[in-house]
Amino acid sequence: MAETAAATLDREIELTIQESARAALAQIDRALARLESGGYGRCEKCGKPIGAARLEVAPFATLCVDCKRAEERQF
Repeated sequence: MAETAAATLDREIELTIQESARAALAQIDRALARLESGGYGRCEKCGKPIGAARLEVAPFATLCVDCKRAEERQF
């Protein structure tokens, strides 16, 4: 019984890691597409530049700090 629970837990952890990796790759792909189209570094909501410090921390960011904060307040 304990072996089955451990195997189930291992599988759940593996699936979580795989999903996180897929999400990260999707963010990278979107950032590369924005780079190719000339939209990288611009906020998708207001069109203003996304700060260099934000892009350094989150190179896949699509929103400037102000728009991201406003979006988070809505939830």
